[in-house]
This record gives sequence, structure tokens and C-alpha cells, in this order.
Amino acid sequence: MADEKKPWRREFSAGGIVYKKQDGQIFVLMINPKGRDYGPAENYWSFPKGHLESDESAEETALREIKEETGARAQVKKKLTDIKYTFKWDNDNIFKIVSYFLMEYLEGELRPDEEIANVEWVDISEAASRLKFKGDKEVLEQAKVILPSCIII
Repeated sequence: MADEKKPWRREFSAGGIVYKKQDGQIFVLMINPKGRDYGPAENYWSFPKGHLESDESAEETALREIKEETGARAQVKKKLTDIKYTFKWDNDNIFKIVSYFLMEYLEGELRPDEEIANVEWVDISEAASRLKFKGDKEVLEQAKVILPSCIII
């Protein structure tokens, strides 16, 4: 629980739901992050995201983070939403805003970086069952609504 007496620090991140169509099915790219200090895998899956650098737009950050965390290159199709939440980290109160984009997979061999335990393509119909956080579930639902207009049949 956050300490209401301490000031809140703002953090900005960006990421995306990367999709690909294969054999008539839609898959989304999911990550299983490592714990604090690159410890063992966490007990949840999510979507790639990371901190904005001072010279980057949210879109540029999302593309960079997906490449760094998963090895995949993607193309932004549409802005999805901004998710806002609070948490405590090393005695600091954090107010975080994450901008999410819907992205089409272009190329790249999947390989997790040092922050990520596992990277997988997951059938979109099974993705929600792997998600733990409300914000991730909301972003996935929004992507499912928008995806049909982005995919050429």
C-alpha cells in the first residue's frame, strides 16, 4: 500500500500488443517477466513495455521495448489506450501511465532479454487467461475490438 505522506513520482512507459495471423488464427506476443533484480520468473504474463527515454515518443518507446524484450520487430497500427495505476517501489509512491499500441509483427526470432523469463506467441482466445492485471485485460479487450479492421483477410 502506498504511503500517502510521501510525494508521488510519475513514470511514463509505452508498449504494445503485437499480433500475427498464422494458419487462420490470430496470435499475440506475450512476456513472462523476471522478478525484481532479474530474479526468477513472476507468476503472470503481460505485454512488452518499458520506460520512455527523454528523446523518444511513446510510439518509438513501444517499438524499441518490443524489440529489446522479445526480439520481434513490429509496426504500429493504432494507438489503443493509456492505462494508469499506482504502486510502491523501494519506498517510493509511483503513479504510472502506460501508453499501449496495437502492432503488427514484421519479423524477428523470439528471444527474451535479461528482464524477461519467457516470450511466447499465444492464441488470442487464450491470452486473457494468462493475464493477472486489470489494465492488461482491458487493453487486450480493446485490441480484440480493433483487430478485425487491421487484418487483411
